[in-house]
Amino acid sequence: MRTLARTPLQLALRPSARLRASLLLLVAAAAVAVWLSALPRGGLLAIPPLAWMAWRGVARCAGQTLALRADGSACLIAADGGERAVEPQAFAERGPLGVLVLAENGRLWRWPFAGDVLPAALRRELRLWMRDHAQPRQAAAADLPPHRTTKPG
Repeated sequence: MRTLARTPLQLALRPSARLRASLLLLVAAAAVAVWLSALPRGGLLAIPPLAWMAWRGVARCAGQTLALRADGSACLIAADGGERAVEPQAFAERGPLGVLVLAENGRLWRWPFAGDVLPAALRRELRLWMRDHAQPRQAAAADLPPHRTTKPG
């Protein structure tokens, strides 16, 4: 396992080929569904712009590297070497799919990924880093002790 005190955990943020393939299949299924339904054929015109927005969303952070440091700080390193400070907000996974939410200057960025982009070993290190660094920040903001959950109601 990597020693975070010496080297930061670096994740290359690149688009997932699996997510893109899934997106293409969904777009094709949507076109067939509209074509075979009783909806007006004009509904087909809405599919390309929606598909384009989803395609861009999958590749939003492409070409950047996320560096997670042992002191709890994080930054995005651009292809030209420039760094921008970010704050990891959330990390959710369901099987091989997941989403990492980053905050930068009050704006949230979501990086969707699949197992082809973030292997299990790196996913585990990210999960551990988030557990150790992101949750205490969120708990402090909510005035709750770390690792404590509340039920609504």
